[in-house]
This record gives sequence, structure tokens and C-alpha cells, in this order.
Amino acid sequence: MTLISFVIPIYNASPTLHRCLDSLLSQTESDWEAICINNGSTDVSLSILNEYAAKDKRFKIINQENQGPGVARNCGMEAAQGKYLAFLDADDWLALDMISKTTQLAKTTDADLVSFNAYVAQDGQLSRKLYYSSLKEVGTWRDIKENLSDVSFHSWHMLYKASWIKQHDIRFSYVFVCEDVRFVLDAVLSAKKIAFLDDALYYYRQTKGSTTNKISPHFIELPLVMKEIDKVLAKHKLDLSKDFKTWRIQHAVWAYNQLPLDTKSVFLSSIYDTLSPDEAAIFTETIRQQKCKSFYLFSCLKLFSFEQMEYGWKLKLLNKLSLLSMKQKPGKKKYYLLGFPIIKTIN
Repeated sequence: MTLISFVIPIYNASPTLHRCLDSLLSQTESDWEAICINNGSTDVSLSILNEYAAKDKRFKIINQENQGPGVARNCGMEAAQGKYLAFLDADDWLALDMISKTTQLAKTTDADLVSFNAYVAQDGQLSRKLYYSSLKEVGTWRDIKENLSDVSFHSWHMLYKASWIKQHDIRFSYVFVCEDVRFVLDAVLSAKKIAFLDDALYYYRQTKGSTTNKISPHFIELPLVMKEIDKVLAKHKLDLSKDFKTWRIQHAVWAYNQLPLDTKSVFLSSIYDTLSPDEAAIFTETIRQQKCKSFYLFSCLKLFSFEQMEYGWKLKLLNKLSLLSMKQKPGKKKYYLLGFPIIKTIN
């Protein structure tokens, strides 16, 4: 049996895919397989995958239409043959000893999950990101210091015992945003043994163009994610509504702001059916305050106009009163406030 299977969903990831796959080839442990799910890419991602698979049989390719990363990961789990399971996004990469450190700890502790930390790569800078921490090397979700809802729900910061995942039928959501939440929450609550590793073994690339940072109609699916959280908590007979209150409100506001204008009304009708009355009241007030700030800023901007002239410029109030202006002549500039000269510069 292969030691570990990596499931990698791929959609138009050609700029970052080489580094992702090379980080697997560079691992200090060589007993792995990569299940690469090409999610209907329209760029050269499939050509890159074929190139790697032709050179190394550990890369296995599955082609399918783009049904979202959750469906892709579920498909990859079905095909995985490894004793352990891990997830890797196509724009991220692994530390060289990720496999050796996580699998060794999993073997010695017989843990269902091994949780580790990550680095966030953004604008050429690396910052360390803490996920779950515990005073115990091995424990359960009750030993985690942080509230479960305070930690990002990313499936890739853990190693999973594959047979245990299948036994508990832990699956990803069939949505395009927050698809990790159901899977990670169910896995953490189900685990009888979680091993906590302080090392940062994953490099998470954050870009302005990622799904979580751009306007998308897929954010309309967030109420479905919230309902799945409720189902997972009910499955484990837990009332963590207070723990998740802030998460639900913050994500509702986030999703609303990321939606195209023509989908916001549909989102509001479904989100109010999902939030508790208290959560709905806070959500409504937050959105109201945001709109007031936006209106105030827009109104202020409308008061002013900028006029470019042949020999300088003017900043006008109500398109009439000259507040600030600059006049330029050969070798010198003059600045005026309310029509009166205030500064003269000589080149």
C-alpha cells in the first residue's frame, strides 16, 4: 500500500502548477501518489499534468468538468490508494519534509488526524499561520486551545488516516466557496486521536484573484454551508451555536459584499432563513453601517471636482469654488488656497 495520497484539484493553475508538483518530487519521503483532478481547465494545466505523469507514474490524472473543488476532492478521495490522505491546492506547495514528519507522528501516535501549521505567502512575503494548538501532543477537539470557529477551515493543514475517513464517510460540500468547512469540522469532531505538530509544513499562497477575494455569484451558496455546519453539529450532538455565532455573522457579511449586485436580494432571502434572530439583527446593522459609510464617502467625493488646465490644475468645491490650485510657468510653480498664493517653488 502506498504511504500517502495527495488529492490536488486543478482549475486553470498553469502559472503555479510547476512549483506545486515539484514540491512533491522534492520530498524526503518518496512513497506517495498524487491524484490530480483536472477540473475542466481551459489553460495549459492539463498539458503540464500530462508532462509530469509521463515522467513519473506517481502522478495520476482524472479529467472532469468543473464542478467545484469540493466535488474534485471527493472524486480524488475515491481514487486514493494511500494509507494516509492529504490535500494540496494547485497554487500552493509543501515543505520538503512534510510527508516524513506527519506520517512518522501519525504512526507513533496512531492518530486519526495530524494537525500542523503553515506559512502564508503574499506579495513576496512569508508569515507563519497557526492553526490548532494544544498543551497535549495527542488529544481530541476538546483539547484545542482555540474555538473551532476561530480557526480557518482549510483541509490541507492536516494529515488524515484514509481508512478512518472512509469509515466515517466524511465528505466535502458540493459548493464552490467554503467547501472545506463541512469536511474539516466533521473530521475534527469525529477524531478520537488528534496529534498536534507545531511545525509549519505547508505554503499557502494568497492572491487578490483567489476565489475568496473576488466578486463571484458562488457566494450565494453560503447559507447551504451554514446548514451543513448545523447538520454536522447535530450529528455529533453538540450545541456550539455560541462558538459559531461570530463566524456566521462575519461570513454572511463577507459573502454579501463579494456578491454581484443582481444576486444580493436572493442571498438576503436565504441568509435570513439561516441566521438566528439575534445573528440576523447584527448582520442587518453591519450592512446598514457599511452602506452609510459608502454613501458618506460617495457624497463627499461628489462635492469635489478636479480640473486639469494647460498650465496647472484646480480642485473645486461644488464645481465652482477653487479650493486649491497650481499654476506653472517656466522655472516655477505657484500654489493657491482659496485663490490666495501660499507656496512658490522654483525649479
